[in-house]
Amino acid sequence: MVTKEKTLDKLDWKILIELQKNARVSASEIGRQVGLTTPAVANRIAKMEEAGLILGYRTMLDYDKLGLSVRVFLQFKSTSLKHDDMVKVVDNMPQIQEWHAVTGENCMLLKVAVPTTKELEEILTQLGKYGDTNTSIILSGNVKPRIISMREQ
Repeated sequence: MVTKEKTLDKLDWKILIELQKNARVSASEIGRQVGLTTPAVANRIAKMEEAGLILGYRTMLDYDKLGLSVRVFLQFKSTSLKHDDMVKVVDNMPQIQEWHAVTGENCMLLKVAVPTTKELEEILTQLGKYGDTNTSIILSGNVKPRIISMREQ
C-alpha cells in the first residue's frame, strides 16, 4: 500500500503524470501508457487516493465565458481577526476562488472572480471591515496547472 511515508515508484509517478494531463483518462488508457493492466492501475490509483496523495479531481472553467470577467489577486492584512476567524470569513465568500495563508506584510493572498467591478467593490468593503486590502487585477496568465513529476534524489 502506498502511504505518505513510502516513496512512490516510477509506475506510480507515470500514473500521476497521466492523471495530471487528463483527470478523466480511463484506467485502461493509463495502463496502455504505462504498461500495466487496468485493474493494476485502478488499484494503484485507489491506494494513492486512500493515502491522501490524490486529493481530488477538478474541472477547469473558462471564467470569461461564465461571465466572471473581473479577476483579481487580493492581498489581505487582518487588523481585527485571528487567522481561524478570517478563514471562516473568506470560506463563506463564494467569489473567493482560492485563499492562501502567506508570510510577509500580508496574512492572506486571495484569488477572486466576479462579474462586475461593483461586486468587487462589495467584497473589498466586506473585507475592509476586518483589515487592509491591496488589489491587483489579473490581465492574463497561465491557468493550466504544470505537471509535477518524479524528482531525482
